[in-house]
Amino acid sequence: MNRQYPLFPLGMLLFPGGRLSLQVFEPRYMDLIKRCLRNDETFGVVGIREGSEVAKPGDDLPDLFSIGVAAKIVDWNGLEHGRIGVIVEGGERFKVVQTERQSDFLVTAEVEWMPTPEDIALPTGYAELAALLKQLALHPTVSQLGMVFDYTSANNVAFALSQLLPISNAEKFRLLRSEDALEALAKIRLLTDKMSGREP
Repeated sequence: MNRQYPLFPLGMLLFPGGRLSLQVFEPRYMDLIKRCLRNDETFGVVGIREGSEVAKPGDDLPDLFSIGVAAKIVDWNGLEHGRIGVIVEGGERFKVVQTERQSDFLVTAEVEWMPTPEDIALPTGYAELAALLKQLALHPTVSQLGMVFDYTSANNVAFALSQLLPISNAEKFRLLRSEDALEALAKIRLLTDKMSGREP
C-alpha cells in the first residue's frame, strides 16, 4: 500500500542494515527527527542525483534517485550550536512514486515498498568478499557506527559492502536496485576487481 512518507535527501545512499552518521541543523529536519524520536517512526533516506542537500527559497526540488531506504534512528546526541547528531540504520527499500515539498521545505513522497530479498547463505565462491568486509569492519569510522555483520549471510555481506565501499553514488544505486543478493554480489565482485586492478 502506498503512503506519503517524509524524505531526507542526502548526498549519499543508505542500504538495509547499513548505518549513517548525520548532523541535523535545518528546521525541517530538526522537526522530523524530534517527531520520529517521540513516536518511534522512520523516515526515508534517498540519494540526490543532482542538487543540494540544503533547501533555499526558490530552489527546485533536487533530482533524486528512484529508490530509497527507510531509516530508523538508533542513537542521537546534542551537538554545538543547537545541532543534533544521529545515527540511522537502514530498513526496507522503497520506490519513489511522486514527490512534493511542504511549506516548511520538507520533501515527502508517495512510496511503493519493495519486497525484502530472501536471505541465503553466502556462497563459498564469494568468501573473499566476506574477508574484505571483515577488513572494512575494523576501520575506526565503521566500528563507531555499531553495524552488525553476519559474514555467513549473502544479504548482509552484499548490503554492508554496498554501504561501505568507496564507490560512486551511481554505482551504489545499481547495487541498491539489485533484485537479490547474488546479483549484488556479482556486481560487487566486478567493482572490487576493477578497484584492485584485476579487471580483465
